[in-house]
Amino acid sequence: MDALVGLRVEQDLNLPARFELRFDDDDFAIVESGPFALAAKVEVEIDDQVLIKGEVTSTTVDMSPGGAEELVIAGLDQGHKLARHSEPATFLNLNADGILRKVASNNGLSLEGSTGSKATFPYLLHCRDDYELVETLVRSTG
Repeated sequence: MDALVGLRVEQDLNLPARFELRFDDDDFAIVESGPFALAAKVEVEIDDQVLIKGEVTSTTVDMSPGGAEELVIAGLDQGHKLARHSEPATFLNLNADGILRKVASNNGLSLEGSTGSKATFPYLLHCRDDYELVETLVRSTG
């Protein structure tokens, strides 16, 4: 990736993490080869340290007044899928892990790990986006 001229990764506790990659692409070779299609999986790593795993959500070309072109690839971690879904749902007699597994599955994701909570929710009504539900459950179960 010799053409990489810029990298930004932003992580926030309450929002999906995002990344931006900028490539010097004066001859449009990278654009034409198409390695960064929408929804393509991207893993940003520096010195064997993974900064973000996500997917491409936009590609643009920035053109400077001097004629230089930069390909800009932007994306989000998989958590952004949770923010797209806001449909009322009820959960009966499930613990936090059970609820999180259902929410993840409904969004094409999988749950890794456990909250460690054994407490069962006899009835839980959820009326906001799934990202907020996950955040609330994780915060309440530690």
